[in-house]
Amino acid sequence: MELALSGLLHRNEPGMRKRPRPYSEEEIKTISVVLATDGHYEWSRNPRVYIALYTINEEDEMDEFVKRGVNDMCLPYDSKSFPGAFKTEILKTRFLYAQKHVLSTQNDLSSGKHLNVQSYSDLKIRIGDRLGRGAQSAEVRKISQNSQCYAMKLTHRAAIFDTDLETLRKFEVELQSAKKVQHHHVVRVTASFTDTDYFGIVMGTVGECNLADYLVSPSRDSKVLRSLFVCLTSGLKAIHGASLRHKDIKPENIVLRGHIPYYTDFGLAFDFEGSGSTTTGEARGFTRHYAAPEVRDSSPRNTSSDLWSLGVVFLEIATVLAQQSVARLRSYLKNNGTTNSQYPLNLEGLTKWVNIIREESPDDADGWFTIPPPGNSDDAPFRWIESLIQEQPRLRPSATKLFKTVAKDMKADYTEKCLCNHCVQEIETTLPIVPFIPRPGTTPSVALTTPSVARTTPSVARNTPSMARPSSVPPIGAPPFQRATDDVTLLYNVDSNTVADRQTHGFGGGGKENPWVWSAEHQDHYRVTYEQCSTTLAPEKRYAFTDIIIDPEYHWSKSQRSLP
Repeated sequence: MELALSGLLHRNEPGMRKRPRPYSEEEIKTISVVLATDGHYEWSRNPRVYIALYTINEEDEMDEFVKRGVNDMCLPYDSKSFPGAFKTEILKTRFLYAQKHVLSTQNDLSSGKHLNVQSYSDLKIRIGDRLGRGAQSAEVRKISQNSQCYAMKLTHRAAIFDTDLETLRKFEVELQSAKKVQHHHVVRVTASFTDTDYFGIVMGTVGECNLADYLVSPSRDSKVLRSLFVCLTSGLKAIHGASLRHKDIKPENIVLRGHIPYYTDFGLAFDFEGSGSTTTGEARGFTRHYAAPEVRDSSPRNTSSDLWSLGVVFLEIATVLAQQSVARLRSYLKNNGTTNSQYPLNLEGLTKWVNIIREESPDDADGWFTIPPPGNSDDAPFRWIESLIQEQPRLRPSATKLFKTVAKDMKADYTEKCLCNHCVQEIETTLPIVPFIPRPGTTPSVALTTPSVARTTPSVARNTPSMARPSSVPPIGAPPFQRATDDVTLLYNVDSNTVADRQTHGFGGGGKENPWVWSAEHQDHYRVTYEQCSTTLAPEKRYAFTDIIIDPEYHWSKSQRSLP
């Protein structure tokens, strides 16, 4: 290995020429490969530390550095935060000088890489306004580089090594958690860096304000607030889908850019991949107002705790939509229920408040959501909230189930009530729409009373260009069977050629093949999947789509046989 590295590395020993320039990223990668090839896998993960030690002829100390938790992300150190593994101050001084040769030679904040710099001013950025504060007293500021705007989160390094190392570990967890979720409602990390004073995370999503400020803003838009329900549910579904618990969901950790919300601040996140989401022991770092009851009690907790926090965020949004205020909500809690304004300590008060704004919410010409009769359109958010703020975690829905519920309640006019195109597409994927392919001149009554006419229609219709599936209709996903999306009227079995036969055979159990139904919404015939009927169907009776499953690909225009 010494021979392989001799042509790549330089030693700053007395009488030897000092390295004239920093190591390039490619050179550092090559050295890492050499170390791994020689069996030094721990060393190969931290080639910058190794190079700095090699430069001062102290590479034998590498194992001690690794043992103490020092890695490349720690660099650069200053005289205060230095790990102190060396016996003499001279070696310490030499290391602090040698580490300058392994700092990053690139400063592109869109690279997705971690950068080691002496000071974040070396990144050649312009510092803008302060955007807020994150977990662990981190500061968030707006910055720009090459005319591109970013949000930069700065966490102070500690002067004591052990404390600094603990801060680094939390920084690494937050960084990896934020990078793990790639979603249109989660902030996008574009780079990270370490300098002598800070650990920094750079995000490509620059929020204009957080949700807490937006809820009290006189310029808030009710359409944006309505859209938040599905957007925030979609984002949390993605977070949990990545095996992460956020653990600090609150309006301050949701930023808005235009009308689009983003989850941010993963400083308390827990990656449960391979271990299960439930944790025990003392809960720390949570926000008291928004933490679930089991978190406040340090009881076993899991992803359901995030759902409870989302529920009270929903409640604040619904409160504002009902032309009330968050301040009034908290004032009400102080005087009702357990007389405590902290949400997890006053579940009785929360339930009463939900009923108050449900009854007093003003009439809205636009409506919050449109739900098929006899549902009340303004009642949907309250039903979601009630399901989320259940005291028992097992009674709360998962994020995936919640999204399906929200999507179903919004389905009639989601393209109008949801301002996010990504979520509109996700709703269409979750509740696929059967393509609208009209059958000219045919109605359910015609199909029942004049079967001879119905038999002759398909052959003509199949050759009609207008029968092609509209390009705007989303593709049907696999598997092809799905629950229908409207009420249907059962017409006949495919092998029943007379009214008497239809009445004799019955449908969904007595017929020889799958029954056909007429969809009033899509003005077409569709075949029920015979094996998956959850009820015995009877002719000329209407069924809700929760009772049967249809095959959207097998309707009259695609069938190779004529209908009876």
